[in-house]
Amino acid sequence: DWSSDVCSSDLMRLEAKESEFVNDRGAAFHAKGDLDRAIADYDKAIQLNPKAAEPYSNRGSAFQRKGDFARASSDYAEVTRLQPNNPDAWAARCWVRAAGGREVQQAVNDCDQSLKLKADQFGGRDTWGGQGTLNLNAGVLDASRVRETFASAVFRAAGVPAPRAALAEVTEPAELEITTE
Repeated sequence: DWSSDVCSSDLMRLEAKESEFVNDRGAAFHAKGDLDRAIADYDKAIQLNPKAAEPYSNRGSAFQRKGDFARASSDYAEVTRLQPNNPDAWAARCWVRAAGGREVQQAVNDCDQSLKLKADQFGGRDTWGGQGTLNLNAGVLDASRVRETFASAVFRAAGVPAPRAALAEVTEPAELEITTE
């Protein structure tokens, strides 16, 4: 029946708006340092709209501030599921995994994912010098900064297809300096 479809649609819109309100109230508690009340509001916002990423992200941040890295990681994982192209979610999960100390390799993988830049995310470009995706590696396991460049050169010299490699330093805000090797 069309009337039940309309009512259901209206109810979903109301729940989404209520979810936003409850999430915003949670953010206010969060800013004041009342993390337990913030988490309760984020829980309610998620219950009202489980497809909204922001309450998961906010709750993850609250758990992170409380030192509950496992629950923070779980919430950030949900954000990466809902918004797989959100580099902030990957970076947040990277740091809570690293801080927890038990998922170091997964943390490095998340950091690398947060540094994967798609050309169309910035300025409407289709490519970066012919490449559609630019992968930046955190380099935490290669302090010398030569391992990847050297390995790529060796593979190419042996006739094995290998990616081009360059060293780059990315700083905040979004400055990119590239040194081609």
